[in-house]
Amino acid sequence: MPETVLICDDSALARRQLARALPAAWAGRVRFAANGREALALIREEAGANAPPLLFLDLNMPELDGYGVLEALRREGLPARVVVVSGDIQPQARQRVLALGALGFVRKPVSPLELHRVLEAAGLAPEGPVGAVPEGGLPGVGRWEAYRELANVATGRAADLLARLLGVFVLMPRPNVSFLTRQDLLMILAQVAGRGPVTAVCQGFVAPQLAGEALLLFDEASVDDLAALA
Repeated sequence: MPETVLICDDSALARRQLARALPAAWAGRVRFAANGREALALIREEAGANAPPLLFLDLNMPELDGYGVLEALRREGLPARVVVVSGDIQPQARQRVLALGALGFVRKPVSPLELHRVLEAAGLAPEGPVGAVPEGGLPGVGRWEAYRELANVATGRAADLLARLLGVFVLMPRPNVSFLTRQDLLMILAQVAGRGPVTAVCQGFVAPQLAGEALLLFDEASVDDLAALA
């Protein structure tokens, strides 16, 4: 059993979900990091522990991303066992993290059953229920934080579809979610339209407790770039 279980993710919602999916036997051992630099600092603190820490690592983060953390662990020879938990589920992302030494890959949102299978394959799955609540409880999650993580997972799935269709690796942006009033949206559309002819494509979507519409705007200069992707 690891002495320290470290969850590294810039999303408080993702950290909360993952802690709830971990074996309950690890309660009290869980620590959090919001980016790769924080994770490396905590791992360096644990370098002399009897058992290397178990790190659950996101990929797309500020300061230092998950790839950078894996490279630093290898470069510095730091003792840590790593399971990547990410919304970026492209085949090349999986291959790259496994080549860098990760024990396994779990897609977001985390399924306790899938997580258990990965831990079991690595010989790290204790018996018993899930729900490893750390000392001091789980981090709170605001509405916009939840929306940002939802957008992150959706973007990851879209990138995976494009990567498989086009045979490329799609660079995943970190989504930024903010509130726009009707007037704000009209001003943005007016600014875009002022640059010349614009094409707009709308796609509605409906999910449990969520509905909306995605709007893609592109001008004539973007047509050739879009055609090249087909």
